[in-house]
Amino acid sequence: MAFDLANCLNETMIDNAHAEWPGIKFYFDNMPTDQERLSFLTHYLKRYFNEFEHNSSFDEYLVTALPKFDDEVKRCMLLSNFLWATWGLEILKDSEITDISVFNYPYVYIRVDLN
Repeated sequence: MAFDLANCLNETMIDNAHAEWPGIKFYFDNMPTDQERLSFLTHYLKRYFNEFEHNSSFDEYLVTALPKFDDEVKRCMLLSNFLWATWGLEILKDSEITDISVFNYPYVYIRVDLN
């Protein structure tokens, strides 16, 4: 769950269809604030709680679940960027490895530079 949400949060900062070369741009100011991220995670945990957790009140559950989940999501944000950066290098053809004009290099740089 944390990895999917982390990837979603990462994607809020990256324009993968930017009009200018290399076709990708990073917008750090699109990063959700701590308050926005915690609100997003709280809503997610509320849905999860209603489906699967019924042994306490939501407020009691949230006190322990939210800090742990938030930490996991933040760690997964790093992992997600590492995964996509690795993927960007992995799909290079042998003939493209030394060609800096290939889309993958800016894509990888943006993913690594986020962290």
